Amino acid sequence: MINLEFLSGFKYVNGIYRDESVIQNTYFDKLYYELRNREGRNFSDQDLKKLPSLPDVNSLASEFQIRKGSANRLILYLKSIQTSPLSILEIGCGNGWLSNMLCTIPGSKVFGIDTVRSEIEQAARVFPAENLFFIYADVNNLNFATQEFDIVIFSASIQYFPGISNLVTKISKSLKPNGEIHFLESPVYQENEIENAKAGSKSYYSKMGFAPLSDFYFHHTESDFRKLNADWLFTPTFLKNKLQILFPRLGYSPFPWLRIRKSSLKGEKST
Repeated sequence: MINLEFLSGFKYVNGIYRDESVIQNTYFDKLYYELRNREGRNFSDQDLKKLPSLPDVNSLASEFQIRKGSANRLILYLKSIQTSPLSILEIGCGNGWLSNMLCTIPGSKVFGIDTVRSEIEQAARVFPAENLFFIYADVNNLNFATQEFDIVIFSASIQYFPGISNLVTKISKSLKPNGEIHFLESPVYQENEIENAKAGSKSYYSKMGFAPLSDFYFHHTESDFRKLNADWLFTPTFLKNKLQILFPRLGYSPFPWLRIRKSSLKGEKST
């Protein structure tokens, strides 16, 4: 049975469980919203309901075809390891489209958490479901009960967190003994690529007119994940995968899919 007690201290407003201690970063939220608007990523409710499917004429259609493929492979994997109802936490769920797909897994309960208020409000409005819960909170300030979740997912969100090790240590406490953390749809760099990547991010945000946002974007290395005994479930640099990535309709991502098992972390033992 999935425990929902950790939500008891939150205020429930308009379909969202709100941590009243959150101090909204209106400066970041405003810049983030305006940038996404310029990138064409602020979807109407009607269009959001259809994600990850977009018409071919949409400039983001190829990207979301890839993300759809990644989401489908993730769901197939989760179904393959499922032996009982899954409790899934998506950190940085944004507008909620992936959380909505995850909640189609039979017997699952899915929790999407984000600090961008406009996005989490839209997610709750567009994707009402009995087994889907949206949370407005900062995961860094939350103390989840131990052994709360089977699966924690960061999809296109780990780049907004400055450090991997401390974050994984905190999140792992909320995992059940055989729990897993998954990272997908985010760049992971080799050590010799970091400086160029940082320069590229600064250049992009500056060119788009949102230079301050580069201070909220972080770059993580393969070494960061290896230190945590991560498994590479998908490696885009393999020749076969490189060829598949050339055809977006196949849905293969240019980013790795990484898994960290709680049992593989130092000081943790599977029971």
